[in-house]
Amino acid sequence: LKGKCSTIDSLIAKKQESLAELERYKKSLIYEFVTGKKEVPTNEVNVVAGDPILLKALLYAKTHELLGKNCRGRIQIQKMLYIIESMNDLKIGSQYVHQKFGPLDVDLDKIESFMEQKRWLKTIQGSPTSYKKMDHYKEYRTEFSKYLASYEAEIKRIVHFFENMNTSQAERFATLMAVWNDFILDGNANPSDEELIHEVITNW
Repeated sequence: LKGKCSTIDSLIAKKQESLAELERYKKSLIYEFVTGKKEVPTNEVNVVAGDPILLKALLYAKTHELLGKNCRGRIQIQKMLYIIESMNDLKIGSQYVHQKFGPLDVDLDKIESFMEQKRWLKTIQGSPTSYKKMDHYKEYRTEFSKYLASYEAEIKRIVHFFENMNTSQAERFATLMAVWNDFILDGNANPSDEELIHEVITNW
């Protein structure tokens, strides 16, 4: 029983650490809105027209490029994509499902196959699963500019904020954001820390 309690206490401590980081990030966003560095978005949903697999592959390749030497593989990128899409209310056809390590796009295999067919990125299976640049890697930029150029500055800002985190930290952030979004959708825009932690522990 003591061992189990110790494990739970450790888990709670990690979640509270992640919540503290999210709180700091939230305060930085509030500051930017108050000072006018960011404009308050309208209630319109940011729907981007285009093939969902193409759009997600473009976002994938952009995130991979921005991470550079800080890229730690599939899980890290997947979690960052969820954060990017959530923070921008960006609707590009993604369907995320609950997984042990946070939200996961059900089309991940299709995205990776698409990137390989376009000769942008080749998936290297392993632990972690990583990606290798292919001979047409830079060609994704033209398509990205066509569909997602207006989001580039914000994508860069978010990637810069998270780039030095390890994979486990990225997982915790994405999971907490997913839980937070669920509360908002259920009508609770300001869940307590205890509610967030309980939801993560019991349903994720």
